[in-house]
Amino acid sequence: MPIDRTDQGASALQRVVDRQAIYREARDIADSDRVMGVYAAPEYEELSDDGKEWIVAIVEETKARSGAAMLTEALHDLLT
Repeated sequence: MPIDRTDQGASALQRVVDRQAIYREARDIADSDRVMGVYAAPEYEELSDDGKEWIVAIVEETKARSGAAMLTEALHDLLT
């Protein structure tokens, strides 16, 4: 029986799309007025590739922690 790789391809494409969205979000955050108001803050495009990856990692970690905090609060509300 042949292996159906359609789901694998769709899943990989979704990960690429999600990653592109994270990069756009990271750029928007890094270039926001609040961040740019910090002394000597570089614009996103001025960062090295490593610097961009650092910002992306910060955004991903923040979103993960935010989601976990929301889930914890929702579970607490359900149980109390």
